[in-house]
Amino acid sequence: MKKTILLLNTCLLTACLGIPINNKVVNMFMDEEIKLKSNLVDYNYVYSSFKDLFEKATESNSDWSPKGIEYIKEIEILNNQNKKVYYIDFDCSNGFLVGDSDTIYEFETNGDLVELRHLESFAYSSIDGFVIYNDEKYRYEKIYNNEFSDVICKMEEVLNTPVIHNGQAKEGDGQIYDLNSYVADRYPNYTLVESSYLKGYKWAYQMDNSVYVTNYYRKNGNLVSYSSEGNCVINATYSMLSNLPTVKNPYYYNWRYNENYFSGTNTMDYSVAVLADQLYADYGDTVYYETVYDQNLNEYLDGYREVNYINNSRSNPSIEDIPILYMQLRTVAIDEGYLPNKGMKFSKTKKLVEETDELYGYNIDFQTTSSAESVISNIKYGIPSLISTNGSETYDDHAMAVYGYAKYSYTVDILWWTETRYAYFWMVDSGHGPINDSSFFDGNGNRINWFDPNQCSVSFGVIDRNSLTWPTC
Repeated sequence: MKKTILLLNTCLLTACLGIPINNKVVNMFMDEEIKLKSNLVDYNYVYSSFKDLFEKATESNSDWSPKGIEYIKEIEILNNQNKKVYYIDFDCSNGFLVGDSDTIYEFETNGDLVELRHLESFAYSSIDGFVIYNDEKYRYEKIYNNEFSDVICKMEEVLNTPVIHNGQAKEGDGQIYDLNSYVADRYPNYTLVESSYLKGYKWAYQMDNSVYVTNYYRKNGNLVSYSSEGNCVINATYSMLSNLPTVKNPYYYNWRYNENYFSGTNTMDYSVAVLADQLYADYGDTVYYETVYDQNLNEYLDGYREVNYINNSRSNPSIEDIPILYMQLRTVAIDEGYLPNKGMKFSKTKKLVEETDELYGYNIDFQTTSSAESVISNIKYGIPSLISTNGSETYDDHAMAVYGYAKYSYTVDILWWTETRYAYFWMVDSGHGPINDSSFFDGNGNRINWFDPNQCSVSFGVIDRNSLTWPTC
């Protein structure tokens, strides 16, 4: 059963367990009740490891005056070879510490995480903070989870924008082809720890998979630019499923030599059937959309919604070459209220995946989550995931497939102590450009496109790999 935990930023309603110590650090460790409840903790080691830090803290900050320690627990640091560290909770609202004698991962002098001391087991993630393992979903979930607003995808116009950071083709936090250059420019104190991405990943473009598009014309009738449907949720889900491998691998995956789990690249000609499409009446005939002002061209353009007969990135008419798997996802999406001009909510991806996979005889378990732990774990098995953004500098509110990650570390000096922190970057199929820019390929022909999630709010969609029925090879 999933545990729901609320953050209470208050002191215990009962008396604090700590005892007055008259500003002597040694007495923080003398509460016999805490010792009995924390029988796994080596108090001598803890005291010798943190004594200097606590003395400097109490001497340097008159506002921080803990009278004792309420709780100590040895916990696991995830993604760090099962390393054990200490979680130390100071009395009332005097904060907490996570670390050992080598590294301080987090040290807060304000707040009271009351609920943690009532949990039998929890861990600390350099990605997500405090997490708890969900036995039903076989993955970690954030304990403290800010409520995430579902993304509603927006149509993306094809426009050129100036380069802002090194290693980018577009301003903001996306379209990064050289992550090291980007990080060195924007985050000069970051150091690369590790990175991995799925080789041979095939992108899916929103424009290619749009049954209807909006085309923008000059007053003289010349086509100037165009935008896809607001189909990023459907397209990203298709991208993830159409790149699922057929072979289970417990370590790093040799992606390129395997066929797709769903045979998702098979296509169909929808040019005749579109006439019976349930959205055709509103989007199929050339319908006036709106007049927009193009800042690059410095003029107003007339927009029309039309059936997508424009040549796509594969140089084929899109309407005659749409993937069958995408159209099956789209059918479920329409039943869930999808409209080309409004998109749909990211939370609907669970319905898209689990109803569509039944057509292929599978029973995939898919969940939306705030935790990135399972995304990284799946990538190491060759399994892509989904990400949705809320307020991205480049993508605004958007859904994309994730098929790689990079982990960077950096240190932060905070008054009297130093913390080691981590930042993560994601390799994404954004659903639109860049398409053929050679900068976005590695030396082996694999497409690369990094996204920086550290400037916005994100959420994830993850397949439980234990629910995949792998064929015998």
